[in-house]
Amino acid sequence: MLAVLTGLGQRRTLLNPLISMRQPKMTRSVASVSNTIVESSNGILLLLDRNGNFGRNIVSSVNFVKSVAGADNKRTCCSICEHVPRVSLAVGRSELSEKCVFLIVSAKKFLYNATVLDAETLAQRLLVLRRESEVAMKRRWLFSLCFSFLLLLPLRVTAESQSSKPSPFPVPAGLESAVEFWKKVFTEYSLSQLIYFDTLDMGKIYEVNDVGEGNRSNEYINAERARVAAANGVDIDRVKTQRGVKERTAAGLKRSGRYIGQIQQIFRDRDLPAELTYLPIVESSYDIYARSSVGALGIWQFMPRTGREYMRVTASLDERRDPFDSSRAAAAYLKQAYEFLGSWPLAITSYNYGQAGMARAVAAVGSDNLVDLNQRYDHPNWGFAPKQFYAEFLAAVEIGTNLNKYYPDLQLDAAVQIKEVELNSTTALTSAINSSGLSREEFLGWNPALSSATRIVPAGYRVKLPVDRTMEPLVTVAQSQQAARQPPPQIQVVHHRVKRGETLFVIARRYGASVQRILDVNGIRKAHLVKVGTTLVIPKI
Repeated sequence: MLAVLTGLGQRRTLLNPLISMRQPKMTRSVASVSNTIVESSNGILLLLDRNGNFGRNIVSSVNFVKSVAGADNKRTCCSICEHVPRVSLAVGRSELSEKCVFLIVSAKKFLYNATVLDAETLAQRLLVLRRESEVAMKRRWLFSLCFSFLLLLPLRVTAESQSSKPSPFPVPAGLESAVEFWKKVFTEYSLSQLIYFDTLDMGKIYEVNDVGEGNRSNEYINAERARVAAANGVDIDRVKTQRGVKERTAAGLKRSGRYIGQIQQIFRDRDLPAELTYLPIVESSYDIYARSSVGALGIWQFMPRTGREYMRVTASLDERRDPFDSSRAAAAYLKQAYEFLGSWPLAITSYNYGQAGMARAVAAVGSDNLVDLNQRYDHPNWGFAPKQFYAEFLAAVEIGTNLNKYYPDLQLDAAVQIKEVELNSTTALTSAINSSGLSREEFLGWNPALSSATRIVPAGYRVKLPVDRTMEPLVTVAQSQQAARQPPPQIQVVHHRVKRGETLFVIARRYGASVQRILDVNGIRKAHLVKVGTTLVIPKI
């Protein structure tokens, strides 16, 4: 639960871990700060996490920390926000600006990170939060009592029950039909089949038609949707199409055998559930050179900008192509997202929608339940893909952990064994190759992050070397060159000239595209950098 330290309009010093505060007499003791809302006669000041830490688990940007200023000062962020480090102020002290009426920081779930109009409204919300906390405490006490009683009973536990653990990814109530739908897409329906289903009831599949693997025009698909909708007495907006990917999924699982064991170890070393390593079934089918129309690359489908936050992404060294380096990056992202958002459904959905987007959705709806967000959050970017992403992941986990059930005859590729040597200094590629004892072609095959254009390998790069030199490399140089020459998938686009008064949000809504996708396609970092007169390329969904 979250806790609140209080005070209005006066300079205060936060001390951690003592959690002491020079302030007027409180109606509740500071000792109760870890589990309750601390109130004071002079109002509500700061929302902290249950340990009293100001910045722990806050996403690496101060843009999500908002404050409400006095009537004579409409600043949107006070001085304390401007000095928040990228990750936290969990240790040390900070001083609150006298110009702030109150500051709202939700360090775990961001339920109250949006600007609140008045202190009374905030107080009412926090009182509700406290009551929920008290109910949760009673439930935990009752559970502890029952659990202690059960420990006294002579229980016979089989070896099987001892080894079994509950899944960290249970299916939320309300997503069952969606998970079942995606399991069928991944394992039953082929690339040549087009599925017509109900977006409001994923368990309702109207038709499955064989249309071949070639692309069908939008005119054909829309006409068929209208026909199916009329035949079933529903609005056309409820009818959506989806191709099966049975063959692609099987091929991806087969190739995953080469490195899934080591990828799972990467996640275990970071105390992350191994089931997360089945996310590439959704993203890329474990294809190292999978590339999307907007520039996402590799088995984890990192965009260039996001990738640079977790690994090296340059013209001559792109670690998104390396299944091991990109897996470390994915583990770092998912760990950060989980610590920030507080639950796996939100963290995994953020892989598609972004951590900031999920925080805004939670704040807007007032709930961190993904099903609530799917039903109640209204935003032009919150469409079918992010709503279904977690259900797709759950289907992938079910398939990946039960291969014999869904693909009984599938033989996985033999696992490769590699050793990694971290470079202590910048090294010429030719020197690294000579030291490895491999040919140039073999060396690049074992190190797909490098390319024929690479001349210098930076310090810190982990050189991959085979334990068994008779094993086939991760990729061949021919594959690497072919992938580099292959143009990205073509997308339908329109061109829009920005007019005065238009925002990127308005433009995205007009064309049914996402703001982030428009930024990525046009190589623009921030929405505010779009100027009047700029001609934008708008990808059509």
